[in-house]
Amino acid sequence: MNEFEKTKTTIRKIVNECPWGKEQTLEKHIEELKLELEELKEAFEKNDLEELRGELGDVFYDSLFLLMLAEKENGMNIEEIIKQVREKVERRKPYVFGDMKVDTKEEALRIWNEIKQKEKEQNK
Repeated sequence: MNEFEKTKTTIRKIVNECPWGKEQTLEKHIEELKLELEELKEAFEKNDLEELRGELGDVFYDSLFLLMLAEKENGMNIEEIIKQVREKVERRKPYVFGDMKVDTKEEALRIWNEIKQKEKEQNK
């Protein structure tokens, strides 16, 4: 089992068996993630690589915890969510995952935003 799978197993156990974890909700835990993001920003601003490493781990943990809560509360499937975001990124970056060529970050961002807008219009 790779580290990602081990971590998912650990967090799933916390969500389902830990008294604190069992009381968490998506709404409550979003606040936890916001706090960790602030700590991540502070570590980055201090240029403290060790603290930054720890805070990146905390943000990852809280993001994965939210996924587990969504699975528990709303029947969402983590693998489907991960697949969906990967597919979205691949669709919106045809200059990386397709034949398109771009020369600047501005051009890349414009293409991303155009595709995103088209997707929003199609989903209305």
